[in-house]
Formats: sequence, C-alpha cells, structure tokens
Amino acid sequence: MKNANTTTWLVATVTRYVLVDADNETLAREMAMPLLEDLYADFREKYGNHPIVIHTVRPATEDEIELWNWHHKMLARKDRATTTDS
Repeated sequence: MKNANTTTWLVATVTRYVLVDADNETLAREMAMPLLEDLYADFREKYGNHPIVIHTVRPATEDEIELWNWHHKMLARKDRATTTDS
C-alpha cells in the first residue's frame, strides 16, 4: 500500500518496463532493476548477460497504472486456471 508521499514510477528500457511505487526517481531506479532483471531473464539466457539500460524514469499515468493492474490481474487468473487444471 503506498503512502501519500509515494509516486508510481514507470521505469523503462527500450523494450520493457515496470511500475514501482517509490518516494523519488533514484529509489524508483533502484527498486526497478531487480524487476527488470527478472523480465530480461529469458533474453539473457538466450543471448548472454546483456546489460540492462534504463532509458526512462517518470511518474506513470493513470492509464498506464490501470493497464499494469489489469495485466497482472489477468496473469494471476491464468496462473490460477493452470494450477486448477493440473
């Protein structure tokens, strides 16, 4: 749960992004890096330990936050369905 001083930040490379709740841009970058490393795990496994370069850090828009939340809700639903089918 984010507090009144926290902003949701969009932290992006050229091709992938994450949203994080942080008090400032520096903390957003720090919090995003492990998440971006997870997102790039497939790429790095295939092509080697390619550096992750953050190009954009800015407050996320309401539409971006809504899309992010919807996407993760759909992933959770898919995971539940897969677990139930097994």
